[in-house]
Amino acid sequence: MLSCVRDVREGQYLFITDIPGCFLQAYMEQDVHMLLEGPIVKLIVKLEPSLYRKFVWKSKKANPCYTYS
Repeated sequence: MLSCVRDVREGQYLFITDIPGCFLQAYMEQDVHMLLEGPIVKLIVKLEPSLYRKFVWKSKKANPCYTYS
């Protein structure tokens, strides 16, 4: 959802749809890992600093990164 905010600020057209329960009921045999990098990480830390700040690290290019699994 945060990427939607960025898209609108950049003047891009945006279309959103939702399929209720699509991912909540999906059967996954493997773990799913996410890597977030750059401005999105700063926004997530602003939401709940005490929860997310400890998982943020810097990439080789000094971009903030967050890994979730």
